[in-house]
Amino acid sequence: MAHGFIFTSPGVKFRERDLSFVTRNVGVTTLGLVGETQKGPAFEPTFIQDKGQFRERFGSQSVERFQTGNLRYILPYYANAYLEESSQLYVTRVLGLSGYDAGTAWAITLSAGVSGDTITTGTTNTLTGVSFTNFSYLGEVISSNGQTGTIFSGFTKVSPTTFTGVKYVYEVTSLLSNGSGTLNYTAYTLNAISNPNYENMVLAVLRSRATVKDEDGVAPVTNFEADLVEISANATNTGTGNLFGQFTIKAINTAITGSTSAETYVVSLNPNSRDYIVNVLGDKPKGKNTRLYVESVFPDLIKKLDADSLAYGVNSSVLTLTSDMFTNYRYQYQTPETPWIVSELRGNRIEKLFKCISISDGNSANKEIKITIANINPVTKEFDVIIRDFNDTDDNIRVLETFQRCTMRKTETGYVGNRIGTANGDYDLKSKYIMLEIAEDAPEDAFPAGFEGYKQPNFGPTGIAPKIFYKTSYLPDDRINRTYLGISERGYDGVSLRGTGINQNLFNFIGVSNDLTKSKGFHMDIDATGVYEMGEFEVGAANFQTLADINNSSNPYSNPQSRKFTLVPAGGFDGWDEHRSERSNTDLFRKGGPFDGVPDGVTPTNDYQAWEAAINTFANPEEITINLFATPCLNFADHTSLVKQVIDMIENDRADSLYILDTPDVSVPIGIDERQDVVAAEDIVDLLDTVDIDSSYTATYFPWIKILDTDNNVSVYIPPTGQVCKAIAFTDNIKFPWFAPAGLQRGIIDARRAKYKLSIEARDILYKGRINPIADFTDVGSAVFGQKTLQVRESALDRINVRRLLLQLKVLISNVAIRLVFEQNDQTTIDEFLSKVNPILDTIKRERGLQEFRIIMDDSNNSPETRDRNELYGEIQIKPTRAVEYIGITFTITPSGANFDEV
Repeated sequence: MAHGFIFTSPGVKFRERDLSFVTRNVGVTTLGLVGETQKGPAFEPTFIQDKGQFRERFGSQSVERFQTGNLRYILPYYANAYLEESSQLYVTRVLGLSGYDAGTAWAITLSAGVSGDTITTGTTNTLTGVSFTNFSYLGEVISSNGQTGTIFSGFTKVSPTTFTGVKYVYEVTSLLSNGSGTLNYTAYTLNAISNPNYENMVLAVLRSRATVKDEDGVAPVTNFEADLVEISANATNTGTGNLFGQFTIKAINTAITGSTSAETYVVSLNPNSRDYIVNVLGDKPKGKNTRLYVESVFPDLIKKLDADSLAYGVNSSVLTLTSDMFTNYRYQYQTPETPWIVSELRGNRIEKLFKCISISDGNSANKEIKITIANINPVTKEFDVIIRDFNDTDDNIRVLETFQRCTMRKTETGYVGNRIGTANGDYDLKSKYIMLEIAEDAPEDAFPAGFEGYKQPNFGPTGIAPKIFYKTSYLPDDRINRTYLGISERGYDGVSLRGTGINQNLFNFIGVSNDLTKSKGFHMDIDATGVYEMGEFEVGAANFQTLADINNSSNPYSNPQSRKFTLVPAGGFDGWDEHRSERSNTDLFRKGGPFDGVPDGVTPTNDYQAWEAAINTFANPEEITINLFATPCLNFADHTSLVKQVIDMIENDRADSLYILDTPDVSVPIGIDERQDVVAAEDIVDLLDTVDIDSSYTATYFPWIKILDTDNNVSVYIPPTGQVCKAIAFTDNIKFPWFAPAGLQRGIIDARRAKYKLSIEARDILYKGRINPIADFTDVGSAVFGQKTLQVRESALDRINVRRLLLQLKVLISNVAIRLVFEQNDQTTIDEFLSKVNPILDTIKRERGLQEFRIIMDDSNNSPETRDRNELYGEIQIKPTRAVEYIGITFTITPSGANFDEV
């Protein structure tokens, strides 16, 4: 007997036979979402139970938009709505696989101040009888005859690296009552050079804004708005120098002639000024109309350079950076990680121990956490790992997680890999924020004492990478319990300056080129001054190796609270093409599509493929259990191919979930002859008809709805999908999956209004076209007023309540059947199946899900041949209970004396 099943490995399979068209006719909701969020792990379904957990893991709602006007982050709206009714949500975040052509970069550099140990005296010149007036000479106050002193008004930079100045040693020879008089002086010409450790240090990096042009059959072309940048220092940057003074930047497009070829901006490096360079140019590739934007700037470094007299001003030329290291950002998303945390000084060696890898991916993860290694005990080799909020301060730390008494010894329960979890899977993840990579030869008797340097761009022979100022020692007035070594805002303390930040831009993505250099790391031991395998270190103030070191009362590390340092993960990257005005995930960018951008046979890496990869994380039902699915931002008109892939996955790979599909937004101008709602309904139905979608596992709703974004206190229009998912969860909470999630009992949604107030005519058009209306009612507000699937053929399965009944039955009966696999293929097993399935169906019938049912599992569908093939077949015939969707009432008006029984 042919049954239509193909088995290879043992298991249970289902098929459906829909007979209802002939006559024309798991209880807990679990939603899977795929889309963009502000932060979080990418391409990995993450289980979320409440809105607070969602915000902590994936961020808040955002009104950030693409240039096209579409919201960038719709998924958080769906998640927050759904989590009001359910505590079971899986989220897969999408990040980019393509990266982008970054183009030329231009670096603004430091004109460094005088290096004090290079001052020399040149020529001298003595003059007598020099006149002065008003009790003053060269700014010096003259108060008495015979007064002596020295006048020095500072150095002037006369070349890129040299300074000159004049020092006057004077004696007053006469002073009259009117303030005039004479003096003798000897003038000494002083010469000096600029500090070579800071000359040409990069203070900011500029990029050109750009657009991307796609062409059929070839790689996309990025067109930049500027290809030449000039900088000219303002007068405030001459004389004695002024790092915070205004200067001008000119962005030039050499392909343009005439007055529009250049744009000029007046900016400064003063973070407290309206003309601060970020305020003028912006710090994102999109969002402002200027040709340039600031990729990175280091305000805390700049303030320290100024406060410590290490700066003279801003150089009047930029570094033009055209190497592949700066121009090529064509890489997929990256996960930030710390440098290697290293051991104490062991003789003349320092060993790598472990590095911390962020669980979150992308740009936002670069500013999510700090990691402090504290309570380091050189005797027991134990230490604490503290996960902190990136934006906290040493004075006011915000602890997210703590792992106490960790060790490098694998045999102990406190082994750091076991306590936190490792990236290679050897140890399960215990942390919500990091996982570890353990160095292959990490010594088990070691303890952490510092970290290697951070990767930095190589600015070539004419530029110096911005310096990371570590906190290397405790000062007498430091409160040790509120001061941390390593990366700390206190590392940027200066003369009359208290540091307030750690220059977050230092830890952003800078490419993956082999030409990258490395900063110095930090090590607590004062003797770690050599050149080691992992580089060089800025060092602490004392030895930190043995019991003798910490028992020495003059050693600052004798206080256990002093034995700590902080570092941060770095290098996260979103992987999107930041120059695009919208995602490249439409049908045009699929493999083989006109804009896939690669030769035949090569797999493209557009946003289309990123969404494919994210969607496929839900393909295995044995790995992730859901019964509801949505893809925020994908709609059937603009993303038809991706939507059909989702439907194929839901129908064939999973066969256990309902897919709630976004509709595109439809804008209809106000007309005289036709109503907006009717035209909008006709337009959206026409769009659906053109894409050829036929699926009982899929449903869609229209129009978009206006909701209040409480995170940003603004109203936004979004698809109703999130509210529909909430209504389905609400239905499951108060009834069962076989009840329709629609109407005024179970379909009321939290919306200010629908975009179009649908008339009966518009609702009829939509429902006939398989699109479920969102209707507005004066007394209750907006409500879901339809429950059709996108199945074309009229049958019981063209309704959501019946489809979800079948999905629920599959789950329940599968749980019974899978336990019988490998049992004896005899009547006892059949009886066991029947004894467990009959009560399930009886219960569903009693709860109004079925009208009748019958189970056939006997010799009629199990022949000796099927038993010889180790197969057992059954058939479950059901009559689903349909929902009432149309109610007709007739009013009959009779004469006063009529008998109702006779009417």
